[in-house]
Amino acid sequence: MTSASEASSRKRLTSPDRRAQILTAAESLFTERGFEGVGMSDIATHLGTSRPTVYSYFTSTGEMLAALLEGRLSALWDRIAPLLPDLACGEEPDFARLTGELLHERELLLLLHSGGGPVFREHRRAFLHGLEARLAESRPGGLQRSPEVLRLVILTLEAVALAALHGDLPAEHLPETLGAFVRGGLEEIQR
Repeated sequence: MTSASEASSRKRLTSPDRRAQILTAAESLFTERGFEGVGMSDIATHLGTSRPTVYSYFTSTGEMLAALLEGRLSALWDRIAPLLPDLACGEEPDFARLTGELLHERELLLLLHSGGGPVFREHRRAFLHGLEARLAESRPGGLQRSPEVLRLVILTLEAVALAALHGDLPAEHLPETLGAFVRGGLEEIQR
């Protein structure tokens, strides 16, 4: 049973703080149990609150996943946008630094691989398309002309970063090695 002070402190959270608290709990449970293994009642129980409280902020776990992925995308974008040169001028992205940034995105990588059902796949696909669109819009040139290559580069960077996170690949020198690999592949495709 919660004490009166714990209950009153829970009620004092502002609406944005409560929403953030719910998202934090959802992310933790999604990455621990898998997206499909978590329901609204699990999140409420984890927080020690009621389901109606959770439902007053989100209508479904899918809506929570979308909010989490959008927040992670915005944060990631803020860090990687400065690493992307103007591709219209013939410059290439620094894939080593991009990979290094992805290696620091543990929560995002785990979240992107926390489910497999249709709702999850739809949100994951929307996240990846959002990243592709931001890359293509911000750096005109080759990326807009070959979206399939852009998608392949993004999925390769993501897969390698996840493998490093799980210890399947040594993280030492990984950004430089992957950067050279992607650069070489792009050069071959452009021939």
